[in-house]
This record gives sequence, structure tokens and C-alpha cells, in this order.
Amino acid sequence: MQIAVVGVNFRQAAVEVREQFILRSIELFKKRFSSFSHVFLATCNRAEIYFSSRHLPIIQEMILQELDHVYIFNDEACFAHLAKVTSGLDSAILGESEIQRQVKEAYKLAIRQQKLPSELHFLFQKALKLGKMVRSSCLYRQASGLKEVISHLLKKHVDPNTAILFIGYSQINRRIINHLQHLGWNSLTLCTRSPSVVNIKNIKVIDHQSIDSWINYPVVIVGVKESSYLLKKIDQKVSTKCLIDLCVPRGVDPSIAFLVEGGFWNIDDLMDFQKKEFKPTFDAAPLESEIAQKAIFYHLDYRKKMEKKGRYLKIEEPIKEICSIGSKR
Repeated sequence: MQIAVVGVNFRQAAVEVREQFILRSIELFKKRFSSFSHVFLATCNRAEIYFSSRHLPIIQEMILQELDHVYIFNDEACFAHLAKVTSGLDSAILGESEIQRQVKEAYKLAIRQQKLPSELHFLFQKALKLGKMVRSSCLYRQASGLKEVISHLLKKHVDPNTAILFIGYSQINRRIINHLQHLGWNSLTLCTRSPSVVNIKNIKVIDHQSIDSWINYPVVIVGVKESSYLLKKIDQKVSTKCLIDLCVPRGVDPSIAFLVEGGFWNIDDLMDFQKKEFKPTFDAAPLESEIAQKAIFYHLDYRKKMEKKGRYLKIEEPIKEICSIGSKR
């Protein structure tokens, strides 16, 4: 099974580096590696490119010449890595559940945009299966997710009657809104480009054209990805005491931090806060060991099936063509 992943995550790269990796890698695969099927996974914790090739060392060397601060995993190590990611064992918030949906959505998007080889289909389908297996294990106890971390942060800084503006009708914002409403927070407003599609009870909805009114809200949470900053530096007085940017790439111009007296939090700041305030409720080591063993099993199983079909050693891309692509700098 000739698969690999190249990426950066929260462990060795700050949010600024992950942001640049996302922008640079998207450009790289569009302009120079568009002929190689791949799955691009970008979350607040990581940015990764999964791909399959009969010439992994050559492709990896070409990518390393373009991208910095990356890690690389091949074959069963790639398999085990994605399974850990999908299960939440490789997240800054250990055990968080949002990643399962994000991996599935990245896989589905890749299927719509390109024809993936059987190796990548097998990788993602089995990794998602392993993720579900881990979550159903009796050893698994989910830690506090992002919505719990944010609600805890807000409790420490503002009271439940404080007005909060959410920017973006994203899945993560919807989860946070539902969680806060469950806890009794009622003064919530959502800013979105499509107010008519909002399906949340007891919340005020404003159009995206009113986004500049964010400066009047004590708490602002930005949770939608855009190609440029949604909140930019302004010369007006800002009433916001707590500004939270959940986006990678970032949705808030970092220079705004100096305008917010109470605190400006990006995703890395939230991870640091979580480490101080919460402790994992389970030992991940046994589950990681089980995943590693399953990864080896699935890798060997796939290889045997392909060898029986006479496909495993088939070379699909001409080596000269790959080298010529790599020389175009």
C-alpha cells in the first residue's frame, strides 16, 4: 500500500505556520501536483495532504523542497496516523469528536473533485472505521471538547447575560451555540451571509453586511473559514472584551488583538487554556497500541489482495514525467 501523508500540526507548528502551510500547499497542488490524487485535511489543529503514488520518495522530496516544518508518514505509519487523528487521539483536546466529521467531509470532498485510487479509498474508509471502534471502546472516555472549553473560558470572564456575536453559520459555531443555550446563555446573535437558512431557535440573526457591528458586542466568536480576514483593523473604539478566532487560516487580523482589552484568543491560546483547566480522563496508550496493530493488519491485507490481482507493483506514472514536473521551479 503506497500511501503517504505530509503535514503540520499543533505540536510543532504555531497557528501562523499552519496557516501558511494551508495556503502554500493548496497552491502547490493546484499548480504543480494537480495530476496526483490527494485528500486535503485542514482543521484548527492540523493541515495534511494524503496521497498515493508508486514513487513516494520522489514526490516527498519534491514537496519537502517547497514546504517547511512538516512531518511525513508512509504506508502503515500513515494508516496509523490517520486512525489516531480520526479517533481524536492526536488532537490538542484529547478525545474531541469534531475531527471524525472533518475527516469524513475532507474525504467526500476529494471524491467529488477527483478520481481517487483504491489505496486512498481503503485508507480513509478503514481509518474512519477504526475511529468509530476507538470511540466505542470501554477504555475511551471523551475529554472536554472545544464547546466545553469555550463555555468554561466565558464563565471565567463574563456573566451568562453578556451579549455574544457569532460570525459564521458553521458546524462548530452551531455546536457552541447549542451548548451555551443549554447552559442558559440567551443573549446570542449570529451573523451570516444566508440568514434565511439558519435553523436555530431563540437566537437573533443578522446579515453579513452588518459584520462591522462586531465592535459593539462584548464577546465575538469567529468560526468560519474565508480566503481573507473577516475582521480587519479599524480606527474606531472597540467595546469587545473577549474575541475568539477559531479559524485556520485565521479570520481575524492579529493586529486587532491590541484593541481588545479583555483578551484575544486564537485556537492555540484555547489549547493552552484547555491544558491548564482540564485533564484527560483516560489513558490513550492502550488504544494507540491497538490502532498501530490494526494498521499493520489492514496494510498487509490490502497488499495481499492487490498482489493477487497483479496490481500492487504496477507503475501508473512515468518516472520521467514526475522528474520533469519537479524541475519546473
